[in-house]
Order: sequence, then C-alpha cells, then structure tokens
Amino acid sequence: MSGSDASRYRFDAGVTRWREGLGRVRDAVRQELVARQLSSLLAQDPGTSARALDLGCGRGTQAILLARPGYEVVGVDLSEEILGVAPAAAMAEPGVIRRRLHFKREDALDLPRSYRNRFDVVCCHGVLMYVPSLAAEADAVVRTARPGGLISLLTRNPAGVAMRA
Repeated sequence: MSGSDASRYRFDAGVTRWREGLGRVRDAVRQELVARQLSSLLAQDPGTSARALDLGCGRGTQAILLARPGYEVVGVDLSEEILGVAPAAAMAEPGVIRRRLHFKREDALDLPRSYRNRFDVVCCHGVLMYVPSLAAEADAVVRTARPGGLISLLTRNPAGVAMRA
C-alpha cells in the first residue's frame, strides 16, 4: 500500500486480527446473516449480462454468493494480503462459477472510470468504518451502480448484536 493509500484508510493495522477471526462463530453468523439478507434481494436468474461489484471483497464471500446465480462479479480490495484470500476461497466452487469471479486490487475511493454506472448489484460490506469520509465512500459506491441497481452497504453497528465489533 502506498503512503497516500495508508493515510486514507485505517484498516492496515487490523489485517492480522481480521485473518484470525475468519471461520470463528461470530464471523460465520455475520456471513450467514448477510448472505440471507442479500440473497432475498437478488434475482434468482439475473440474466447473462448481469454484473456485480463487491467493494472491499475480503475473502470473496459475497462475490462468490453473487456468482452462483449467474452474476459476473468483480471483487476489489485495497489490501493485497486480504485479496490473496479470495481466489483460494473461489477454488472450492465449480469452474462455471470461478469463471464469473474476477478479483482486483483497486482503491474503492479511486476506481477506474470504466466502473461508472456499470453494475446491477454493488456490495460494500465492512469497509465504511475504515475510510475517512463516509460521504466520499458512499458517493464512490453509488457511482458504480447502474440506474435502478441494487446497493448493499453494511458496517459495524453497535445497536445490532450480530454486527457489533
């Protein structure tokens, strides 16, 4: 991560702790709750040209969930270390699903112009609490969604037991 990236995000110090939490009960419960909620909103057959973006994709859980019904998915993460986990998780999926998954190192606040108005579904889960400007990140998320697309934002929430830190 370059110096400018490091000054914009506060997640670097938490990478080790994030990796240690993978597969624990709290992580499994959170992932299941998110998967159920997201699945209830998705088209069962999104069509052959449906595209999804998973910003801050981490290990690729939601990207994989989106690829299963047919979305062509781009999963992006700023952390090379975290992004390295996603392809390994995708390897457990059948080839047809793996071919729909594309993982890239990108800065969610500085995405390429080609991402604008491109995606039918945009997920940004567990990222907003690490960026310096909620408004800037929300704007970046909205710019990537096509008109009428679905946007799913999730962040820690001290009022919700499952999403507490």
